[in-house]
Amino acid sequence: MKRALCIVVLALAAAFSTAAAQGGSVDIIRGRVTGPDGRPLANVTVNAQSLSDETTRSGRTGDDGRYTILFAGGGGRGGRGG
Repeated sequence: MKRALCIVVLALAAAFSTAAAQGGSVDIIRGRVTGPDGRPLANVTVNAQSLSDETTRSGRTGDDGRYTILFAGGGGRGGRGG
């Protein structure tokens, strides 16, 4: 069940979280993992794979269930006109 929740949360976060950083672009994936009861899940590993170069990055949820994953150099799609 945790795995399915992570995949759904990751897919939603990836679709909406692309940002530009100074001197280059950085894709930022942010999200929150919750259980069936709506409570945040701490210490969950969330993996994301870049579509452009197939590199994988990981993030771990905090006590509030939130995580952030950064892909330096951009290359992702999402947000505005991606």
